[in-house]
Amino acid sequence: MKPPRVHSPTVLLEHGTLADLKKAKTRQAEYERYYWDYHFALQYQRDKVKDQIFEVLNAACSSAFSFSAWQRSVKYRYGLHPLCVIGSLVEPGGRFNFGDFNPQTFEPFPALYVAEDKSTAIAEHLLGEAERESSTAWDQALTKSTSITIVSVSGSLEKVFDVRQAATLRSFVKLIAAFTVPDSLKLMARRLGLAEPLAVKTAKALKTSLEDKKWRRSAMLFDVPSNPQIFGHLIYSSKIEAVLYRSVITAKDCLAIYPRNFAETTSYIQLDDTAPIADTPTRLDAQTWGVSEVAWKDL
Repeated sequence: MKPPRVHSPTVLLEHGTLADLKKAKTRQAEYERYYWDYHFALQYQRDKVKDQIFEVLNAACSSAFSFSAWQRSVKYRYGLHPLCVIGSLVEPGGRFNFGDFNPQTFEPFPALYVAEDKSTAIAEHLLGEAERESSTAWDQALTKSTSITIVSVSGSLEKVFDVRQAATLRSFVKLIAAFTVPDSLKLMARRLGLAEPLAVKTAKALKTSLEDKKWRRSAMLFDVPSNPQIFGHLIYSSKIEAVLYRSVITAKDCLAIYPRNFAETTSYIQLDDTAPIADTPTRLDAQTWGVSEVAWKDL
């Protein structure tokens, strides 16, 4: 007796007309125009008070910050040069630095990311966009098949901006609290069905923005940096060496370090253990920070 014939169901993967495709393309262009206008309306206002911004950010910095036996996770391809920052320039960059998502308009600048413990370093590296509970996020990070290298690092930084507490942000927010969003942009948002665009008015709102779990979205979809990336650029441009922040995945401390700002300072970061190869750069400081931007093959 023959088994009954099983009919495979027909699954419709995509459906739409040419008119639908044209409409979707037009709508995407409108979204891009909206986010660009939103970004540059506020950037114009920031540029007008740029010098004051640099001043208040430097004034709010913590005194010298030292760390010992923190952890850095890098892709295996950088394993022979774990103090290399080239990986941070890959699109879209990191939470507090620009990658090469739109280099003609937003010049990329590198950052070196470290965390206070190994689990945080790995979770931040492999699952930076986690939206679930920390334990679940960690489990998801462990399932990644990416080969990584983890090293222990220590260092000392002259100027660090601490964003873990809203109080540190108050002087900066006071300076930008008068920024406004054009009415034309509000009308555009309403027409596109988006939330009303706002300018940050409180330190608490800014802190929440810097901890956004979807910080990659604006760079990946619309080629404009996210709020934490914009803030990181302000810190970097203020010649401050690092941002101290708390991981949204594990709630442990992390640093986004800007080696370019080590010039003319006593700041440094170094590997804690003996390197497997003699030529491996083991320390970044005022004299050697430039090696962080050199690939291992070019050393």
